[in-house]
Amino acid sequence: MLLCRLLAFFTTLVLFAASTFAQSPPRVENKIRKWEPGQRVQVTFLRGEKQIGHLGSVRPDGFTLEGDKKSQASRDVQFAELRSVTNKWTTKEKWIVWSTLFAVYDVAAGLALGK
Repeated sequence: MLLCRLLAFFTTLVLFAASTFAQSPPRVENKIRKWEPGQRVQVTFLRGEKQIGHLGSVRPDGFTLEGDKKSQASRDVQFAELRSVTNKWTTKEKWIVWSTLFAVYDVAAGLALGK
């Protein structure tokens, strides 16, 4: 009885793991096509190089990475040479988030301490 339960458990575990690993991760080009032009992104290339910039025009085989403040040059990027792409916060977005958190903390501290 115990042996049957253990066998059923491990069979379920193996089937679940196999189905989980069989799913492919989202393709880089699908992520890029969802984003609006001008989105700030960090691109990681297959060679390990990283570059931060703004998403330019998207083509069927790649996209244009517009230069950021530090790297002014634009670069045509092919989807085949990418490892990953992530979106990055702009300075304005960081200021908004931190200001909001500070305001919430300030109000909460004021309410907790009284007057």
